[in-house]
Amino acid sequence: MTDSGPTETNPAFRLVTLGSASLLAAGLDTSSKVLLRPGKPLALLIYLASSPENTASREHLINLLWADTDPDRGLRTLRQTIFQIRQLLGDDAVTSSGRDLCLALPLHSIVMSS
Repeated sequence: MTDSGPTETNPAFRLVTLGSASLLAAGLDTSSKVLLRPGKPLALLIYLASSPENTASREHLINLLWADTDPDRGLRTLRQTIFQIRQLLGDDAVTSSGRDLCLALPLHSIVMSS
């Protein structure tokens, strides 16, 4: 039987959270392509992936990731970061419901050390 694409049990992306954190495109071979390296987009994905129901409020994310900026700039930067993630992973990767953002992308989290 051939693989027809990513499923909940066979996600298209692997999230590495220890050592050198990264987001990898999950391939059939052992060499996965690195899609995101450490930075705010990856930090946002890791936080959402580890949050209950993969959800967090925009306000909380701004306070967490851009606490050193004023709220309006933090909101703009959050929007830009979400746009970058959606460009890379697809429009449905991060969804919004009112004030909350939700990671809708199935990720397989793996722990590695370097």
